[in-house]
Amino acid sequence: MSVSLPFFSSRNALWTIAVLTGLVNVVLLCAPALAHEFVTGQHLSTRFVGWMFSAEFAGYCLSGLIGRILVPRGHWRRLARGALLLAGAGNCLTAFVLPYAGLLLPVRLFAATAGTLVSVLCMASANVHPQRSHAFSAFLFGQCALGSAALLAAAPLFAAVGIAHVFEGIAALDILAVLLIRFLPDCGQSAGDDVSVLPSVRWAPWALLRWPAVVFFYIALSAVWTFAGLLATRIGIGTIAAGEAFSVASIMGMAGSALAGLSGRKLPLRTGILIGYGTLALAIALLGLKMAIPFVLGVIFFKLAWPFLLPFVLLLLGKLDRQGEISAEFSFLAGAGLSLGPAIGGWLLSWGSSVLIVGSLMGMGASSICLFVLEKNVRTFAGKECGATV
Repeated sequence: MSVSLPFFSSRNALWTIAVLTGLVNVVLLCAPALAHEFVTGQHLSTRFVGWMFSAEFAGYCLSGLIGRILVPRGHWRRLARGALLLAGAGNCLTAFVLPYAGLLLPVRLFAATAGTLVSVLCMASANVHPQRSHAFSAFLFGQCALGSAALLAAAPLFAAVGIAHVFEGIAALDILAVLLIRFLPDCGQSAGDDVSVLPSVRWAPWALLRWPAVVFFYIALSAVWTFAGLLATRIGIGTIAAGEAFSVASIMGMAGSALAGLSGRKLPLRTGILIGYGTLALAIALLGLKMAIPFVLGVIFFKLAWPFLLPFVLLLLGKLDRQGEISAEFSFLAGAGLSLGPAIGGWLLSWGSSVLIVGSLMGMGASSICLFVLEKNVRTFAGKECGATV
């Protein structure tokens, strides 16, 4: 099963991956604005809103489990169409159940699971694209770009039409986006289609390091970013100034993913991962210096670094699979890390800001060590495979 498809070989596939991943993740991408509206406009408790976004993250895990079963079987377009329509239905239902808080949790879990399954399929599609580095960068760029636009537009839209109509609009966009599915591939690749695929070693002990690498990364990422606003307040940065810093940082996220795409084919994989983790560590350390200028620089470097790093991480993990199994697995692991991160971050912060910073740095360090060991073994094994072929 190869992917020599006229639609998929075109540049349209990159745009499709970018648009779909941004669209299906838009609720989480503008979570701060939505949380504020749910509390102030819908009069929901902060605890309930927290549970609601936890349900969104649980959707990552559920979509990963579902994708692990369905994605390797092929028929990616049919699966993506169905998932996108279900996501649209979930977002439309959200608009109708807003007055009934008890129904919001299952509805948001349903919508998030369907939407994230589309994201899993986009990630799997990026992994079999002829220009994988560009495709993974598009995967991140779409989320950063649409997330920035959604954050800017959210408050005016809530004031003008209300949150219910916003969810109805998202549902309409989900349905319209079905037209883009034809630009995705319909299946993955078999091992024989690509000599860089190493499916035979996926269950080797060193290959299983991908699990803690992804979980530790997302725990550290979400632990510190969830409380970045609170850290700003503790060092005397005003709400408006902090908001401006976060807005600039969102733009830097787009720059980071674009930079990864431009350098992905020229920069060695190990070097890209090293630069990404190094910049993230620097950013987290700057956030802990308790001074305004270093904090702002830390926020900017933070948002620049992780969209730059992730395409290289996905390129590495993609060497173990072209059927979409690793993509589904990644979604599950990311969801687990994102769910655990805020809880662990809050516990660490209760001991002080410095403890949170040190804990996040330790998490990033553990993740980077796992990935470097994985990369070294992948490179070694690939060399042996090439030698055996020759």
